[in-house]
This record gives sequence, structure tokens and C-alpha cells, in this order.
Amino acid sequence: MLYNNGRPKRMLLESEIMAAQSISKTEAEASRKLGVSFMTYRKYAKMYGLYGRVANAAGKGISKAIKNEDSGKYPLNKILEGKYPNYSTNRLKVRMIRGKRIEEKCNKCNFSERRISDNIMPLLLNYIDGNIKNKKRENLELLCYNCYFLYVNNPFGCRKTFKVSNSDTQIETNIEELSAEEIENIKIEVQEEIKNEIQPPQIS
Repeated sequence: MLYNNGRPKRMLLESEIMAAQSISKTEAEASRKLGVSFMTYRKYAKMYGLYGRVANAAGKGISKAIKNEDSGKYPLNKILEGKYPNYSTNRLKVRMIRGKRIEEKCNKCNFSERRISDNIMPLLLNYIDGNIKNKKRENLELLCYNCYFLYVNNPFGCRKTFKVSNSDTQIETNIEELSAEEIENIKIEVQEEIKNEIQPPQIS
């Protein structure tokens, strides 16, 4: 299948876009170096959180191609000092990884694999003290989805609580109250259940 301009349809990798941006002065120039239409370039650059990294988008005489993360309206170093508590969490994660302020892996289990479908590493930015407005560096860590669910909460928004109630009593238990040892035991039990499910039945 071809685009209207005759260029073949293909997926752009994050590394390709970053390489093109590093030698380009405008976003349009980066798309030309990649050999794709500007719309295709913008689509994938936004998907990876890379769109807008080229400082001279208008092409007016700036020799430095890539923005310093500590410059602009929201300098990253100031965000990590707690100056902008309402700054976007998703955007902050992208900028911290891009600016080498945090290692791109799970802080609990060291997971660091990229999805085959889009080459993105599925990690979530976690606020250690639970306060999403506390964006100081020491309060931030990256977690994979599994560790986020086990140690923090359901990443898809559902509360990790259950209630047992009747006319006389109402009890609420939060999974976050489990100890690390209890969490590890749950993981082992789940792995055993999965193992038993995939084993073929024995024929007597």
C-alpha cells in the first residue's frame, strides 16, 4: 500500500527518529531525512513523545538542533525540584528518560523489554509517597505494569480494595497493606496455578 505521495508505508522506530532529529534543524527536515511524509513523521514522533524536540521548528537561524531539557517554559531541572507540581506525569516520564535523569527500566524487577508492536517499553512513572504533586526526583521511580499493580495500585484505575458487609459490620481491606513477603507468596501461587493449567492431563 502506498501513500498519496507514492512513499511506501512503514513503521518508524524511536531510534530512527532521534537520529534524524539530532542532525536536523526543523521537524520537516527530520521527516525528509527519514524519507517519509511529514504527517507520518509527526504521527510516530508524537507516539514516542519525541515531537517538538527540534528546537528550531520555524527554521529561523538556530544552529543547535535539539532542545536542552533544562531550558524552555518548564525546565526539567526545575520540575524535579518541585517547582511545577501540576506538570503532566506522562510528559515528565518521557523527558526524564530522554534527558537521562532516570534509567529506563523497572525499579523493582529490572524489566527493560520493548514491545514488538511499537518498540515502546511499557513502564509507568510512580510517585513513591503517593502524592502526584510531589515531582521531586527522589520521589519518582519507573515500574513495569506488573510491579505497579503489586506494589502501588491497579494502573487502569480500579481500586485494589474489597469490601465485606452486612447489616451489622462493614470491613474494608486494602491490598497495599500486604507485606512484601505476602506479595511474593501471591506471585508464587499464581505462577503455580498457571503451571498446573498448562500441564496436559495424565492418561491412566
